[in-house]
Amino acid sequence: MFKGSDIVAINFADRSLEALQLEKLGNNYEVKAWSRLALEQDVIEDGKIILVDRLRRLVKQLFSQAQPKSLSPKEIVFSLPESKVFSESMLLAA
Repeated sequence: MFKGSDIVAINFADRSLEALQLEKLGNNYEVKAWSRLALEQDVIEDGKIILVDRLRRLVKQLFSQAQPKSLSPKEIVFSLPESKVFSESMLLAA
């Protein structure tokens, strides 16, 4: 699924951004770097990105302030909140 040995995951929430870089070691993963940034009001509201340019700058800041070293991911994993995704299963009989 992933080409490299490192995975970066990002969580976008209404009031914070979080990033975690994992490094594959054998069959396991270890935390390589992490970062968390509080968001001011109105950047993301109810899961919707309101201030796109501001969020872009904040993600760059999130990556640069990561500990113990900054992040420069080539691949990123993210997910969509279940409350914001519409899905339905149907059985169609012929």
